[in-house]
Amino acid sequence: MGILDAEQTDSGVSVVLGRHGSSTPVMGAGAGPDTTAVATIHGDGVVVYDCDAQTKTRSWAVGRGHAFAAPAVFDRGCGRYFAALLPPGETDPALVTWTDADPIASLDQAVDASSTRLPDGIAALVAVGEGNDDGGVIVVDVGGGARWFGADARKLAASAPPGEGGGVDAEKKKKKTGSASAKRVAETCGEANGGGGVVVVTADRSNADVRTVTLYEVTGGEHGGRSVKTAWEFEASVPEGASRAVAVAGGTDDACVMWSNGVWRAYTSHNDESRMRTLVTAGGANETPGAAGKRAGGKRGAAIKVDNNFAVLPAASMASLGGGFYAVAQVGPGCGGGARIAVFDSKYGCVHSCTETHPGSSGGGDAAGGVRIAALPGVDGDGDPRLVVAIAGEVAMAQVSVPGPTVTLLDVLGRLNLAAGPDGPPGAA
Repeated sequence: MGILDAEQTDSGVSVVLGRHGSSTPVMGAGAGPDTTAVATIHGDGVVVYDCDAQTKTRSWAVGRGHAFAAPAVFDRGCGRYFAALLPPGETDPALVTWTDADPIASLDQAVDASSTRLPDGIAALVAVGEGNDDGGVIVVDVGGGARWFGADARKLAASAPPGEGGGVDAEKKKKKTGSASAKRVAETCGEANGGGGVVVVTADRSNADVRTVTLYEVTGGEHGGRSVKTAWEFEASVPEGASRAVAVAGGTDDACVMWSNGVWRAYTSHNDESRMRTLVTAGGANETPGAAGKRAGGKRGAAIKVDNNFAVLPAASMASLGGGFYAVAQVGPGCGGGARIAVFDSKYGCVHSCTETHPGSSGGGDAAGGVRIAALPGVDGDGDPRLVVAIAGEVAMAQVSVPGPTVTLLDVLGRLNLAAGPDGPPGAA
């Protein structure tokens, strides 16, 4: 077990792409077309930034009285943007889609009687990406299930509920306990490594000691049966002192979860926790404000007002950098006023680099602001990956350092800070 302390040496660079006021907080950001980033601004709209030129290229207003139920995404597979809009006085968001060529200035123009509605609530929108020829978007509902919608925003397929699609073990559990999907709530989710799926962490309200981690993948196409299959599923024990999972990333070979007590765990074997890797992060805030599962749609969303509740960012965020490396971002004490981004690996469980985005520029590191990161396609001139970083009032781009294919003893031991004990979060890892 290692500890990442608040004094880790800065080994990256960052730049602010855009600043937004407190009345229009940033909900999230992700990769856009080519070398752009797409940001969702609560109460304002969707903004596209050119990451090379570091300028705003275009935007679409959300529409008077409308609200985003989740951050918008761009799907590189079909070349379309997707957003879930909540019209005034309604509880079921409408799924809308558009392209750069569409002559719309405000997204509410895309909502009409024929729009696809999402009555089961929304935990997140996740782009399918280039992992499937059809592309589209995956809608994760508040119960942790996944639905695949195509380029026309029409449903193509849906997953089995979490806890019921994981093969033989799940079937045995289902026979003993019956369906538990109604008792589940999605705590966090993230795009699968390489696209084409989503990793979801769900909590069973009847068992606070474990979480179910599920990888859903979309399969099939125009000439084959489309489906959302459960690629793998396992139960993860909640670390002592943690109340929930706040971030997740993973793919076919591994999964990583950031817990609310600052413990990061990499699960390289989906059915053997004895092989997991653990790091404790000192500094940073990991408790996301607001209750899990509160998103627009269905009965859970009926009592939710169109206000800043939709704009709450997670307290920590994670993105895959490929090759078993993951970027983990936190905000709060010890993060310099912006976001602290560290690069971990799932094989050895060590820290390879750490950087702070624009230190001191975001009001002293307000933990309530939250952070969301996403990997941008390609690399910079030095071969290092780039991330788009959304914090409460800003959208930034960060360059992080990732080692080559050969991990040295320096990587495993020298850069792993084992000295910070008292400053770490409480509880055993």
